[in-house]
Amino acid sequence: MPGPIQNHNRRSFLKNSISIAGGAAILGSPLFSFATPAAGTSYTVNDIIRIILQEVKVDPIPDTIDTLKYGKPETIVTGIISTMFPTVAIIEKAAALNANLIIAHEPTFYSGLDRTEKLKDNAVMKQKKALLDKYGIVIWRFHDYSHTTRPDMILEGFNRKMGWKS
Repeated sequence: MPGPIQNHNRRSFLKNSISIAGGAAILGSPLFSFATPAAGTSYTVNDIIRIILQEVKVDPIPDTIDTLKYGKPETIVTGIISTMFPTVAIIEKAAALNANLIIAHEPTFYSGLDRTEKLKDNAVMKQKKALLDKYGIVIWRFHDYSHTTRPDMILEGFNRKMGWKS
């Protein structure tokens, strides 16, 4: 467990790791943001989620879909990719960059709740799971909380990317 997180370091880390959630990734292309922790520090997936939720400063959402969709919360994070859609291409890009945490805005496995019971024989789902297992990648969905921020970080990023802010 790392020591106390300095505000400056935490803000820099968060800026690099999740700022794209409302930016280029909103367009649905396989664009991403990538960040690694500062030298000499380590964070678990749970640490990263806690930091992000502290930073967005919104009330807890009961029954949120913002949960781990794949992997273990105690995994030590080697790097983070933030994306709109956790596609096979994004999983492969994360592996190539040695990033083992994908923060995704949209579902990992087709439905809003990522229910997979009826998809057990689906080839794409099998491929995604095999890649996630092979590379030890964790996926956390960051949807409800991002839309609860004021201004809405997804809408804000989309408007900025489209040049509609003015």
